[in-house]
Amino acid sequence: PIEKRMIQHFHTSCRKNDLSMTKLFLEIIQMDPNVQGQSGMTALHFAARSGCTDVIQYLLSQEGIDVDLKDKFDNTPQDAARVNHQTEALALLEDFIAN
Repeated sequence: PIEKRMIQHFHTSCRKNDLSMTKLFLEIIQMDPNVQGQSGMTALHFAARSGCTDVIQYLLSQEGIDVDLKDKFDNTPQDAARVNHQTEALALLEDFIAN
């Protein structure tokens, strides 16, 4: 299993819209884009909550990305974007789901 610290660094790169570091985690380290942290949040949750549209677009291009995963509070990435008033992030997620 991947150690917690690596998952935290991956999620931090998504939360900070650090596209190059996010790509490193997924393309070089080959981390699962759906890996969940302690609270059950995924990279997509963190990016959506912070309005990181570059990272969201990249994550949505990943094979097997699950936009419906819920955290331990039963929230999806869309919920994270909505609660934090990240309208552009929410629009990207909703467009992805609609198509």
